[in-house]
Amino acid sequence: MKMMSKLLLFVSLLVAVCQADNSPFDDWCSRWSYAPYDADPTEYYECDWEPDQRTYQVHLRHCPEKAIWSQKHRKCQMWDTVCPVDGYIAHPTDPTAYFQCDTIAGQGWHLLLKQCPNKTFWSESNKQCESTATDFYCWVGYMPHETDPHEYYQCQQGHPGWITTLMHCPAQTTWVQSHWRCDGV
Repeated sequence: MKMMSKLLLFVSLLVAVCQADNSPFDDWCSRWSYAPYDADPTEYYECDWEPDQRTYQVHLRHCPEKAIWSQKHRKCQMWDTVCPVDGYIAHPTDPTAYFQCDTIAGQGWHLLLKQCPNKTFWSESNKQCESTATDFYCWVGYMPHETDPHEYYQCQQGHPGWITTLMHCPAQTTWVQSHWRCDGV
């Protein structure tokens, strides 16, 4: 009987932990240790794991002057090393926006926030606004399946464009794009 109560307690704790509602930061932090700050390309979040609390502490950080956050490289990069290459930088969290690099005499580089036309998304690989669902979703690493809620695609940047791999959720779960994971039904 004592063994049965310990087993029941263990299973209850396991279910409680598995059903915990994680913050979207938990997904960013567990994968990259950093998260972009969607309101300003010169800022980012740094994540510190707190084992006692079993969660991440998230700290807003600022890039040095004339630098922007690169989630791809997970570091601040000087505008003059990023901007002249092609003149555009993808918005870190909004797939329908991008920054155009512009120089102002005597002041250096400035980022101008631009918005793609309705129902189009910024394609980092093609440096233009396009109407593909892949570019819309894959910038976060995952894309929902078109018809099956129990499947999703894992995305990887290829040359050119995205490489998608079909993935399957465990039994009794469905893909939740906003949490970037499979959750219980």
